[in-house]
Formats: sequence, structure tokens, C-alpha cells
Amino acid sequence: AASDVIAVDPEVIKGTREWLIKEQQADGSWSTDQYTAYVSRILAQASTEQSDTLKNAVDYLGKNALESNDPYLLAS
Repeated sequence: AASDVIAVDPEVIKGTREWLIKEQQADGSWSTDQYTAYVSRILAQASTEQSDTLKNAVDYLGKNALESNDPYLLAS
């Protein structure tokens, strides 16, 4: 995490997390499958609590990973 090497304002992290959550699409995605996988991973690492946002993203990825040949998405 960046906070391991530099000072990070917790309010910036909180605001960024809130913004990401607001940007999630109704189907659980963020713009592309790859971006959804990336954001999901970041949110999962940033919090120990299970959120509806993360659950919706994982559900979306589970449905779409079966139809994808994208190596990043399949590895997520």
C-alpha cells in the first residue's frame, strides 16, 4: 500500500472509495471488465468488511469471466 512508503491522508482514501462506489454501474461493473476486476481488487484490499458494492462486482465478474478470453480478467 502507498501508506507503507508515504504519508496518505485517510480522508483522501475515504473520499476516493466513496467516489468509486458511486461510479459503479447498476450491473455491478465499472466501465470495462478489466477495470471492474481492478477496482474490485483494490476495494477488497482496502477493507475487511464485505460490502454490497464488492459483492455486486464479484457477481458481475463471475458471470462475465466465463465469456471472456482476456487474461487479466481470467486471472482476477
